[in-house]
Amino acid sequence: MNMSAVGVSERYERIIREQFENQSEHPLNLLEQMKRDGRHAFSHMDFPDRKQEAWRYTGTGKLLEQAFVPARPRINTNTETTRLIAPIAGLDTYRVVFIDNRFRTELSSLDNLPDGISVHSLRQEEAKLSPVMSWLESSTIHNRNRFTALGAALMSDGIVVHLDTNATLDKPLELAFLVTSRNDAVCSSPRVLVSLSEGASATLIERYCGYGEDTYLQNVIEEIILHPHASLQHYRLVGEGNNACHLSNIQVQQHESSSYTALNLQLNGAWIRSDIEIEMNGRNAECKLNGLYTIDNGRQNDVHVNVLHHAPECKSRQRYKGLLLGKGRAVFDGKIVVDRDAQHTDAHLSNDNLMLSEDAEVDTKPQLVIYADDVKCGHGTTVGQIDPEQLFYLRSRGISEADAYRFLCQAFANDILAECDIKALRKHVESMIQALPANSN
Repeated sequence: MNMSAVGVSERYERIIREQFENQSEHPLNLLEQMKRDGRHAFSHMDFPDRKQEAWRYTGTGKLLEQAFVPARPRINTNTETTRLIAPIAGLDTYRVVFIDNRFRTELSSLDNLPDGISVHSLRQEEAKLSPVMSWLESSTIHNRNRFTALGAALMSDGIVVHLDTNATLDKPLELAFLVTSRNDAVCSSPRVLVSLSEGASATLIERYCGYGEDTYLQNVIEEIILHPHASLQHYRLVGEGNNACHLSNIQVQQHESSSYTALNLQLNGAWIRSDIEIEMNGRNAECKLNGLYTIDNGRQNDVHVNVLHHAPECKSRQRYKGLLLGKGRAVFDGKIVVDRDAQHTDAHLSNDNLMLSEDAEVDTKPQLVIYADDVKCGHGTTVGQIDPEQLFYLRSRGISEADAYRFLCQAFANDILAECDIKALRKHVESMIQALPANSN
């Protein structure tokens, strides 16, 4: 560990210690125990670096050079905060709003939830969390790396979503996370836990945002468990501030005949990394992962996906695309692992990248690790530039160069966005893509 990392470790160890100094001697509640588990894990790890294969292409300097401090919840909201956290136009959802890592009941909308569906803050009484208590108590996701341990140690709240057997969410549930850092570089550590019992189905939308030029870190820890025949459609929209860092660790466990469909959109932030792990533990489970990431000058955007086929006759699809501008850098690391007993697996991944600048960089690494002998698996990747003839065609019809680039970017992204079944959300994302700078060499 280099000297800068040593200094960062000491700083965070001090911050974590201060979080526990005023803790009373009464028996620990669930939230406090989860934080203590994170503290213990943090003290026994080093920060990841390029010597580790999973972090080979990801520099952590952006995270380690800042003196992030835990976000302090604000009591009042101003006009700008209200605007940033406002619902997307035309989007009808149940809503959960977190500001500075604290559940805001007055800004949320959970009235008239269907029977069999519960949505609770981790700070609420544990009796309301009883359906998932054993799972929460046995979770080990904080041990994945030192950043997940840090997130667990510093979290001040989280959200638990649980659906009973055969329960159905009649409209999407939106989880909106906003960081308001005006002076300090703060760290927000959301914890998201989603549990669908047998036969349950739901649509989940996550949005992450912050003030335009603020420096902050969203350090997200998320666990999803899908019991037999459960179905989840999952949208994630990362639209952080221009100087923000966003780190997500997402773990999905699928059981027999469950279905998981995800659209991961990483569109804004100075430094973004998502680590997604899907464990297919039951026969006939299916997952479909689509995603789009963008980069601009000086920014980094990473996607790391592991799909682990542990059971036979499962099907998985990964399809990610990147729009690469300026002097930014992107990483796609997609992996499919097929265990010896996972016969008749059907798995495929693809990654396509459109270079809009000669200075942009992408490291793409699709991988197959197969131990079974009766499978259908494949992978592929492409890196290319805009076709000059297409650009000329648009320009010859009186379209400006900037608009021509935007049209072509939109066309490149369209087959990913077509996976979005929610019209208002898709329209919102399309407007974000259209706002990208054109041809930023």
